[in-house]
Amino acid sequence: MSALYYPPSPLLQDYVSGYVLTDYDGGGAAIVAGYPKGHATLCLSLDGTFQGSMNDDPELLQHPKFSFIPFLKSTTLFHTTSWPSRVLHVIFKPYGAFRLLQVPQHLQFGKAGTAMEDLLDKKANAFLKRMEDAGADINLIIKLLDNWLLQQVSQPKATDTNHIRLACTLIEKSNGLIRIDQLAQQVYLSKRTLEYRFQQQVGVSPKLYNRIVRFNSLLGDIRKSNTPDWQDLALKYNFFDQAHMIKEFKNFYKSTPTNPVTFRDVMGE
Repeated sequence: MSALYYPPSPLLQDYVSGYVLTDYDGGGAAIVAGYPKGHATLCLSLDGTFQGSMNDDPELLQHPKFSFIPFLKSTTLFHTTSWPSRVLHVIFKPYGAFRLLQVPQHLQFGKAGTAMEDLLDKKANAFLKRMEDAGADINLIIKLLDNWLLQQVSQPKATDTNHIRLACTLIEKSNGLIRIDQLAQQVYLSKRTLEYRFQQQVGVSPKLYNRIVRFNSLLGDIRKSNTPDWQDLALKYNFFDQAHMIKEFKNFYKSTPTNPVTFRDVMGE
């Protein structure tokens, strides 16, 4: 499995972090994982689809070829029986899917992803047909994707995202350590309005997003060190003690920070 990163158009960079082309080298049965990274994703299968089950549920699911995966709140294990050779992932900024797709992020989405045709009520059908016709030409696919997303930017805003964009930036700069009442003050919203808009535009509460950013910062520090100082990390990330840090880590990653499982990442990152 390998992954290649492609930058979006500069005019999209407020809403899209990038495109990741994952090459799965074909394949049958395998376990891959997606853990909370703080964003929603469009998954555009360039040939074939994922088929398999999720976590401990034996139900066999088939992922739509072009699907929307909402913000993950915990690690999800995909027990695949078959999968496509290549998938292009559109990595949104936390509020980007709401702004570009004009879809509230607190809705109930399908367990295996929601088909773009259903999500956008036929508005994307012409674009999806062009994607199908592009075949394996990744440069043409990226161009088609950029152009389609740029069209979405030009659409009138359903709701202003500037406050939530600033809130996400402040949370990320603090490594998930900012207090929610302080956050509300800095973005000039009441705490109640901040909560509502965050749920609508990101799909989770600001408190949960704060925790997920903290988890990812902690995970990054652990991966950078061969011998992490657990007490220093617990203090750095404002945990009550090491036991609290371990519990929080397991909540998002299904293993302890002292013995983290190396998952095969669904995006190949």
